[in-house]
Amino acid sequence: MYLQACPVFLLLLMPYLLNAQISDDFSDGDLSNNPNWQGNSNHFIINSESQLQLNAPAAGTSMLFLPTAIADSAVWEMYLNMDFPPSAANSLHLVLQSDVQGLLNGNGYYLFVGETGDSDAIHFYRLDDGDAFLLASGTLGAVANSPEVRIRMEKNAEGSWALFTDYAGGQNFMPEFTVTDETYGGGNNLFFGLLCEYTATRTDKFFFDDFLIKPLLPDSQAPVLISANAISAMEVDVFFNEPLEETSATEPMHYFIDNNIGQPAAVFLDNMDKTLVHLILQNTLTSATAYNLTVENIADINGNIDSAQNISFDYFKIETSAEFDILINEIMADPTPAVALPPVEFIELYNRSDKILNLEGYGFSSGGSPQIFPAYVFSPKSYVLVCEEEDVDSLALFGEVIGLGDFPSLVNSGDGLSLINTDGNVLHFVDYTIDSYGDPQKEAGGWTLELINPLAICQGKFNWRASVSLLGGTPGQPNSILNESPDTLGPDLIRAFVKNNQPDFLDLFFNEGLDKTTAQKINNYSILNGPEIIAANLIPPINDLVRLQLNAPLIPSIVYEIILSDSIADCTGNFILKKSTTAALPETINNLDLIINEILFNPNTGGVDFLEIYNRSEKVFNLGDLVIGNLQEGVDTVVREIKSNKLIFPNKYAVLTESPSDVSANYFIKNEDAFLKNGLPSFNNDEGNVTLFRGSATGAVIIDAFDYREDFHHPLLDDYNGVSLERLDPNGPTQDPNNWHSAAAVVGFATPTYQNSQNISTTSPVNDFFELPEKKLSPDGDGYQDFLQINYKTDGPGYTAQVKIFDMEGRPVKTLLNNGLLATEGFLRWDGDTDRGGKARIGIYILYARVFRPAGTVKVFRETCVVAGRLGN
Repeated sequence: MYLQACPVFLLLLMPYLLNAQISDDFSDGDLSNNPNWQGNSNHFIINSESQLQLNAPAAGTSMLFLPTAIADSAVWEMYLNMDFPPSAANSLHLVLQSDVQGLLNGNGYYLFVGETGDSDAIHFYRLDDGDAFLLASGTLGAVANSPEVRIRMEKNAEGSWALFTDYAGGQNFMPEFTVTDETYGGGNNLFFGLLCEYTATRTDKFFFDDFLIKPLLPDSQAPVLISANAISAMEVDVFFNEPLEETSATEPMHYFIDNNIGQPAAVFLDNMDKTLVHLILQNTLTSATAYNLTVENIADINGNIDSAQNISFDYFKIETSAEFDILINEIMADPTPAVALPPVEFIELYNRSDKILNLEGYGFSSGGSPQIFPAYVFSPKSYVLVCEEEDVDSLALFGEVIGLGDFPSLVNSGDGLSLINTDGNVLHFVDYTIDSYGDPQKEAGGWTLELINPLAICQGKFNWRASVSLLGGTPGQPNSILNESPDTLGPDLIRAFVKNNQPDFLDLFFNEGLDKTTAQKINNYSILNGPEIIAANLIPPINDLVRLQLNAPLIPSIVYEIILSDSIADCTGNFILKKSTTAALPETINNLDLIINEILFNPNTGGVDFLEIYNRSEKVFNLGDLVIGNLQEGVDTVVREIKSNKLIFPNKYAVLTESPSDVSANYFIKNEDAFLKNGLPSFNNDEGNVTLFRGSATGAVIIDAFDYREDFHHPLLDDYNGVSLERLDPNGPTQDPNNWHSAAAVVGFATPTYQNSQNISTTSPVNDFFELPEKKLSPDGDGYQDFLQINYKTDGPGYTAQVKIFDMEGRPVKTLLNNGLLATEGFLRWDGDTDRGGKARIGIYILYARVFRPAGTVKVFRETCVVAGRLGN
């Protein structure tokens, strides 16, 4: 039989109820009248919002209290706001009842907020002569960050305490816990109050309102069904608004779930929280399905029985995420000037898996500490935007949005972004740069970067481009450049590198991310006639670099061949294509070991410069040891370090440019591996300088230097735009203008990554002083006999020469050298042009050379040559 309240009982109780009730909403602006707050009242004010606010002069502790009578069955309600993350040094005690004015020095009960960390909760303590004993705790993390909460604590005559809260500060109270402790009952000579402890920066950050203490009237209301949550496919938790009577609450017949689930197999009332019921089902819930729960004949602890109540709930089978289940799918790093999207930074996540995932506890980082996600159920094949908490409303129009309290800043020029699951594993890493846009106009701001192919996840930064949507991006929608072609290409081994200060480690670079398992098996690698491999480590987070540890150092001047097994795969399981490369321990670069071999300083409109380097030695070098400078006199010195480590082998080429793709689009390329993307100094079109040097303990060591001029080009060219200057003889002087010539038209006016179209090698003449290796020239730009090569070798130093070309009528056509000092050996060049700037006619010509010394030695040489070509030229 349940106890029922009666009107007579209420009439008898009424005088006591009036005396035991306290209510203060501070609307009167007075702390000393009705009720009269005591304690450190000068440390508090009533602010313009009619709230009680701490206003202490300095760091310390402040207390307010009220003498009051408290019934054995009572209710406490209050609003509080702590405008900071609580901590041990900045905490709050809400003393519900104490038998001394000192509040915490006697016997009674209090609530406490003041832990340090993300798991801060409201804690309920009992006081025994000032000693505190924890009785119960609320929701972990609920008051960890600037809590604003309304609290309702109920206590009945049997010592059952129940805490209800609304963490939004409103009146929508939800149960937190129920605990029984009847050590201390009510009474007439008790005290209620609060105690704030604070540092110097928190002296005005505590706010309170709407204090209410009143007797708990006899319960005549049936329990109300609040919520149902599927914990697993076989468990459902059901919450009520008040503690339940166990017999009725644990009867399976009182519960029914639709969609063929039926009555539960068993029901349990929670031991600690009597408002919570656990249902153990006899039929399995289906993921991504909505259900309806009906409950009836459930009684509360006062015997009030409910009629039938219904509530709906969804069940999602939350699974564990694996690498690449969730992708960073779109990036707005530079939102201004805006195109048509809100001017806020955001990323878009895409669940490309078939799993239902809960993002709670996941992290997002741009290099710093990961920012943690709140609970969010992420459905398969769906999108969600992530941004700063204050920007959520700006993006809500485009779909689901998650706000982070401290969204990591996205660097406009490029950054590394990581999405991390609750186990600390990286699900997706994105390394974007300014070049990822692929469009100079869009990289200036207002456009998102979009993932091109979610199935080609191993391709890293090559899988991103600027959006082509007229809005500037596609938040919440499929990407505008979406390509879902299956990835069937395996990884390619790009190069190998070993540092000269770490000769027992060998780095292998790949064009995409690798599978961790196959990449780290040491038997997948071997070095022919080299040291044994004792470890293979895949370097995160891009996973496109394998570092091999060797049992002995590599030896200088030896080129090793590295062989890879065909079982190495990329991150999606495609097996390797290129399975071998060479490596060597790089040596110190000395003067003219590497030479400037070709330069494009006047590219076509919109194009880029390039610089080709040739290794004419028998040694292996690291290009990363070099610096490129423009050291032209009268012009500000500009230098660019080569930022990447890359080996250059004997008789091989390397081409440096800001945009290998642009050079590849404009010229024939024989060896893509010879490219090295790197900034270059600005090269003027009319004239300039390019210098290769390296640093040393004693200063800069010049490797090669070239002062170029536009008039080094073939004089018969109509347009120099897009035409490179090629070195003729790799062993000839760099600064000799005769050693440079325009690239041939037949090769497209440049030969980056392979031998120059105008390559020659001087040989000693058979006859005395001068010789023509070829006596014919056809200056038509086809790369064959475009000029006349005139080799010479003297019998000693000090000769001066006049060298001229005459036609068969004896008329002078071209002066090649006019009293110029000769080297002991070298060559001169006639391009088939005339002194008047025109082209020599087809026919026979005479080379005339007069050489002499100041001492009186004079020698004269004559040789015929032919200018060939099509008739009419």
